[in-house]
Amino acid sequence: MKNETLDMWRCTTFKTANPMVYEEAHNWEVLDCSNEGLRTSLQKSAAYINGKWNTTYPFKTKDGNALDTVPTMKTLHFTYVFQCFVFMQVFNQINARKLEEGELNVFGGIFKNWMFLVIVLLTVVVQCVMVELGGKAVKTFPLDMNANLICLAIGFGEMPWGLLLKFIPLSIVPKLKMNDTPDEEEETGTQSKALASASTIARTRSQIFRGK
Repeated sequence: MKNETLDMWRCTTFKTANPMVYEEAHNWEVLDCSNEGLRTSLQKSAAYINGKWNTTYPFKTKDGNALDTVPTMKTLHFTYVFQCFVFMQVFNQINARKLEEGELNVFGGIFKNWMFLVIVLLTVVVQCVMVELGGKAVKTFPLDMNANLICLAIGFGEMPWGLLLKFIPLSIVPKLKMNDTPDEEEETGTQSKALASASTIARTRSQIFRGK
């Protein structure tokens, strides 16, 4: 029902924007957008394809209208962003395999880590299923093959970006202290608290035993 409503909206919008174009190309047959056969015929026409009407979406919907069930341009935009974001994270996972200085080949030994491959594959499969079948639950609209390839290409952009970052000298990167060893004062204070706690426990146990 959703796709049928969307097709009817596209047909009606095309007819309004291009009056008599369909009729001229089809022996002046009147275009009735409620007729599925005529809509299919329109979708195969050069004017419809070249105008990219098959990928056109409304910008907003109106309450109490059948157009409420039609995905809007905002829905399509969100779907693109969502798909690109997850694909970027997938390629970031690959980049994260090699973080040390001089480790440029992030694919080295990748086939030896079967668990990593399973996680990557599972992430991609779940993401595609969510986009294609999620609908209102995840507020997405199914993308076609070309759209998915565009999202995949954008996600792949993380690979050259990650490679570029490896050539940035570490000397210009602010150094962060990653030493977990406590400071001397902190360590002394912690030891004092531990001794005090142990002394309290010992006195309590002694009082309990004496009471018995």
